[in-house]
Amino acid sequence: MAWLALGALCSTGCFPFPAGTPDAGPDASVAGGCGAALAGFTRCTGALLQRCDGATWGLKQDCAPSTCEVLSDSEARCASSACSPFGALRCSTTTLQQCEGAAWKDVNDCAPQACVATSATTASCQGASPCTRSGTYKVCSGAAVVDCSGTTEATRIDCANVTGSLPTNGTCYDFGGTVGPTCVLPQGSQCLFMDSLGNSLYMACGRNGLPAADMGCDYDDGCTVGLSGCTPSSFRRSCPNSTRLIVACTSFGSLNQPLSMNCTSSSWGSGVCQNGICVTSTRDAGCAAGLVACQPPLTCVAETCR
Repeated sequence: MAWLALGALCSTGCFPFPAGTPDAGPDASVAGGCGAALAGFTRCTGALLQRCDGATWGLKQDCAPSTCEVLSDSEARCASSACSPFGALRCSTTTLQQCEGAAWKDVNDCAPQACVATSATTASCQGASPCTRSGTYKVCSGAAVVDCSGTTEATRIDCANVTGSLPTNGTCYDFGGTVGPTCVLPQGSQCLFMDSLGNSLYMACGRNGLPAADMGCDYDDGCTVGLSGCTPSSFRRSCPNSTRLIVACTSFGSLNQPLSMNCTSSSWGSGVCQNGICVTSTRDAGCAAGLVACQPPLTCVAETCR
């Protein structure tokens, strides 16, 4: 059993049960009640994956059309299985999932909306639409930036999890004017992304859901404090210190934020910023025209210092 097997690896007393905790065997975790001692345990009930919150067994995920498999006395999971066709969408309770060929991947938590299967291979988050007028425009819907075409939702970016796999903990902020709603992300969050067409997307950086004038987006470090504002019309690449290279100035209407890169990153050979460019003396380090130069006698060949 799970507790006993772990306890057997060490000497007496090094992995004790909490006072009054029973052996969490199959009968306790699957058929019995859910108490504090079982908090965090998962189990299978048919194709349903359930998790104990310390008081009751709640639904964590509906594994169908896959199966729920038991890994141990305290752990279960949805079995990973191949799916088809590639790109198909389905619902798992309120979660929208997409087929990536090898397995289904969570792409959006529809809550508080509902996830609705619209065909055998399509599904979408549905509920009260944030798109309420004619034309093409953007609106904030909770933490999401929604592109609207009339009263139809065209695309949605969840600022709390922009890529769907890496939490960014951001919020939607409406800058007004021609900029409109965009994501504002906190310190340390990734803020530079690529869309499906290969275009770069820069997100604003800030605190408590509000954009900050002393922050900017760093290619290597994400949203960074200590980057002063910039002016797009007179911008030139510069080194505010030996660490960072300011490579662009992004305008968010009344607020401008710099885009930088960390010259000391291992990606750039732990270099330094000099005269508006990163310089590295590390062989095989990355390099890029106008951004990262190789210290002679090294030269940049195929984006690598040789």
